[in-house]
Amino acid sequence: MRKIVVAFVLASIAMIGGARADLPPRTPGELRIEMRRLWDDQLVFTRNFIISTLEMSPDQLPVTDAYLGHQTAIADAFTPYYGAEASRELALLLSTHAVITVELVRIISEGNVEAVPRQRAHWVGSAQQIAGYLAELNPSWDATQLDLSLLTYLDLTMAEIAGRSIRNRDVELAAYERLRAHTTRLADFLSNGIIKQHPEEFLSRGM
Repeated sequence: MRKIVVAFVLASIAMIGGARADLPPRTPGELRIEMRRLWDDQLVFTRNFIISTLEMSPDQLPVTDAYLGHQTAIADAFTPYYGAEASRELALLLSTHAVITVELVRIISEGNVEAVPRQRAHWVGSAQQIAGYLAELNPSWDATQLDLSLLTYLDLTMAEIAGRSIRNRDVELAAYERLRAHTTRLADFLSNGIIKQHPEEFLSRGM
């Protein structure tokens, strides 16, 4: 399973390019809407993957592929502002993080409790790398705030995983609802940073 996942990630990274880089600048409103959509989709793909893996459903492989593939879609949204090379680097970081997530949920589904803390530490470290890279791209994205936001995202995702694994629907759904609100704030944080750093892309288009 792990070899298949890694191969899929490498193939996805190889395919990412500047397909969106030649798109005309969008309005601030359009950017916010799309960023929210991408992170809403991330939430759904992640949840579907968690459920499929913990339930050991027959659709586990395609659901996992969909989750992994969405990482390049997120990275593509940054191409018009930071270029294809930066998007490829971000895609690599996001995809690596997704692979770690896949391994973490698999470990939990197998009941390998002793391996969870170490894998979770890798998970956290990967998120911090993403935060650091984004902060380098855009000074408007405060590194400390972004790091905290991503770690909160992980904590809520872990609560969702835990709730699902012990079949506590109240815990699971409460975590998911908090994730929905949190990802909206994260998406807006990213959009606002882009708008602030690249105001020339949005002049006369309405804030």
